[in-house]
Amino acid sequence: MAENPGSITFEYEKSNQFRALIMAGATVLGFTPSGVSIAFYTEHPPLPTAVVHHRLPDGNLPEQPDQVDIKQGTVIRETEFVMTMDFEAVKDFARILQQSIEQVEAQLSYATVVEAVKQ
Repeated sequence: MAENPGSITFEYEKSNQFRALIMAGATVLGFTPSGVSIAFYTEHPPLPTAVVHHRLPDGNLPEQPDQVDIKQGTVIRETEFVMTMDFEAVKDFARILQQSIEQVEAQLSYATVVEAVKQ
């Protein structure tokens, strides 16, 4: 409960569906009266759709397949989730991201200067 009537306490919990993902990117799907829809995706090379193993004379399978059916030169962008936020939430999110980027860049710049001074 809040300590005084003018404060609100937010408690954070992870849902049963929580998972941590490393996103490769995001794309805006569109704007609606309820806000902005953004799709977040991961990227990976295509997985084989079929693998053919020919048995060895002794009946065992070789360590590597003889034939693999993979689309060469393709990158799979797998949409992990779509997030829809109202416009004010999107603005806040953009501001928080920008502040975080500036903090990291400042730390990296400082670390680069410190490293240069050491040499």
